[in-house]
Amino acid sequence: MKSISINLNKAIDPLILLLPVAYLLGSPFVNLILLIGSFFFIFNSIKYNDWRWLKILWVRVFFVFWLYLIITSLFSTDIFNAFRTSFSFIRFLLFSLLISFYGFKNISFIKIINFWKLILLLVLFDILIQFIFDYNIIGLPKNGVRYSGFFGNELIAGSYIFKISAPIIGFLFYKIFVKSKNKIEFIYSVFFCILAFFICLITGERMSFILYSSSFLLTMISILYFQKKIKNLLILLISTLFFVIILFNSSNVIKSRYYELIDILKNIDQSSYGKLFNSGYRLWYKNPIIGVGVKNFRVECDKQLIDIFPENPSQLCSTHPHNLYLELLSETGVIGTIIFIFLFFIYFRGLISKKIFDLSKKKNCILISCLISSLLMIWPLGTSGSFFTTWNGSYLWIQLGMMNYLLTEKNI
Repeated sequence: MKSISINLNKAIDPLILLLPVAYLLGSPFVNLILLIGSFFFIFNSIKYNDWRWLKILWVRVFFVFWLYLIITSLFSTDIFNAFRTSFSFIRFLLFSLLISFYGFKNISFIKIINFWKLILLLVLFDILIQFIFDYNIIGLPKNGVRYSGFFGNELIAGSYIFKISAPIIGFLFYKIFVKSKNKIEFIYSVFFCILAFFICLITGERMSFILYSSSFLLTMISILYFQKKIKNLLILLISTLFFVIILFNSSNVIKSRYYELIDILKNIDQSSYGKLFNSGYRLWYKNPIIGVGVKNFRVECDKQLIDIFPENPSQLCSTHPHNLYLELLSETGVIGTIIFIFLFFIYFRGLISKKIFDLSKKKNCILISCLISSLLMIWPLGTSGSFFTTWNGSYLWIQLGMMNYLLTEKNI
């Protein structure tokens, strides 16, 4: 039994290490890592009789939310889909706690982040090659006027960049603004940041770029502000704005994608997003207390709603309403939404109360970046994928695990 537990513990860090690769390969591979990691966490909890995580308040609130999802799924039209999704939701918490309690024991945090950085750099160069030559390094063509690299027909490269980059941005900004060993390291860090910003922009994924650029700028502002380098802050903000203006003027395709966003915002009621937002609100209004059940939005939307905007040709119903809080309201009701908000209020209150603003430390720069990214993931304004899917939901919990680890680790 001892040798088994040792082998299991040695396998934990490779699981975390390979997460960016799993996201490239697809959700089944991410789910495999999450399930194996969840098993390892439960095994270690039993093996070492380590149940201290059950005393953590936000973990207890998570269990309340999880049990609520399971119970309400039994009242859904599509019980199987609702129950399956609700029950398997626990894997996000268990993997997050695995990172918090047992991660980075055999492979250091910085070595894992450096590996993530290499994978992200490969993705960035692949999309850059596709942007220049219309084909990526494995021969996949661009998708119309959009660039998706390794993801092929799935237009999620920008989302990948945003999700994977949070700890990397914090690490690179520490090298740029706080402490760099040499000029080559400094230049490499600056180049990486500019390349990631540029590639995320040209993917044409507007919401992903908004989230990524917001995370990028807010992290930079935070580090420079708390480092008392206001002059550097102003220079970098002006330089970034200048860089964006040049990019917009250099490509009609890029301009059209983001000008289209302005038109959508001006006429939100006539857009596909506006119609789905309205459907989400109306479905919640008909089922205000407990909602219609997880993964039951399309089923109940087709049954309960009629198209009151026939002049808008966009679809009335989809798999989800493309907004986090409308999804929570329509599928889990007011009760589920309140529990969700309370869960993250408890978590972030505890996080921010810690002394994390000494940004002369590497781990705190990474912490701030992950904190900002996580808050943007649950920001109520804007479009989003389904919170309960592996692709859209898992990385938030992975970041929470990383932040928990960083809060308890004295030296990185």
